[in-house]
Amino acid sequence: MHSHAQPLENGLTILGEPTGGRQSVAFSLLVPCGSTLDTSSREGTALLLQDYLFKGTGNLDAKRLAQKLDALGLQRSQSVDREFAIFSGVTLSKNLRETLKRYAQILRKPNFPPSELESLRSLALQSLDALEDSPMGKLFRELLRKFFPMPLSNSPGGTRESLNAIQLEDIYGQFERGYIPQGAIMAFAGNIDWKDVTVWVQEFFGDWTGSLLSSTSVKAQPKSVTHLEKDSEQVQIGIAYEDLTPAHKDYLLGRFALNVLRGGMSSRLFREVREKRGLVYTVGAQYIATKPFAGVACYAGSTTARAQETLDVMLTELRKLKDGALPDEFARARARLKAGLIIQGESSIARALSLTQDWFFTGKIVSVDERLKEIETITLAEVNQHLKRHAPKEFTIVTLGRNPLEVRV
Repeated sequence: MHSHAQPLENGLTILGEPTGGRQSVAFSLLVPCGSTLDTSSREGTALLLQDYLFKGTGNLDAKRLAQKLDALGLQRSQSVDREFAIFSGVTLSKNLRETLKRYAQILRKPNFPPSELESLRSLALQSLDALEDSPMGKLFRELLRKFFPMPLSNSPGGTRESLNAIQLEDIYGQFERGYIPQGAIMAFAGNIDWKDVTVWVQEFFGDWTGSLLSSTSVKAQPKSVTHLEKDSEQVQIGIAYEDLTPAHKDYLLGRFALNVLRGGMSSRLFREVREKRGLVYTVGAQYIATKPFAGVACYAGSTTARAQETLDVMLTELRKLKDGALPDEFARARARLKAGLIIQGESSIARALSLTQDWFFTGKIVSVDERLKEIETITLAEVNQHLKRHAPKEFTIVTLGRNPLEVRV
């Protein structure tokens, strides 16, 4: 399987990975308009802007535009992250050219009908209100806000105050700053002809203009312990610590370490916190990354009576990582990493998303086979040396529940 990469003169990069035996093609488009571009008083602008793009272009209003996209058999989604907005979809390969034409119209020439702003604002506010019924979602929102350096700490969903403050002028300004070809990445996976793809992207996006004003400077936040009060028998616990970024040469060693910590029902957190002591109904950890800063966010849901012990045990297990992994833990981590990579590679949409994110973080394409070989060559000794050097030491902690907890470990 051969991958392709071609930069255009305007700064847009095209990536492709043809796959035989399929009639469909997946695409992923990343543009540099994430929540980092939001000002502190206008958090949520990038999210409103992305939804606004689909409210009409040219002579098509929102309804007719949706009908045009649906007529292509397109399964689509979009989201806003901290550093970028991403658009993705799957369609039949015969419909790819028309799909690209429509997306060029959406991304480059949106109508921004003024009458739609209040409905978009209302939907964003409803999403915020829904967090009150999702304690874990509310916890994660605050944990990441406290953990990431500013302005990466901006929440893509905004705040009630910032969403109510956003005006059309803010939408227009963000569009001019963020929906530009420089730094944008478009990837394709599945049944594609690479020559056709490059011709079509050049046709519809080649004269797209705009450049990044400046790189984002980040300001680190001190590690902190925060409690969010909520009258509930449930207690949510979040712990975040720094990890290597995807561009770091030892990035994969960090993924082995994370799988020792959270890799299934035999992982340390699951075994020690849930199985051995029965402290929680859910526990886990996930990797969270931006280009300049990355980390691991651990979480658990417990009860008021068991919350303090839960926090104690979680911190103990995190500090014990410096002592290294056992051979059976290492073997399971390798198996999970390889299986996850193979399963991802069999999904065109997952592969297209992976291509855009790999290029964004590292500036290169790593094939599934290449990554599998890298995983196979890593040794237990290398992982344990990594854990000694990079074991978590300082933590950002957020709890949500009736009473604050003590950091005693």
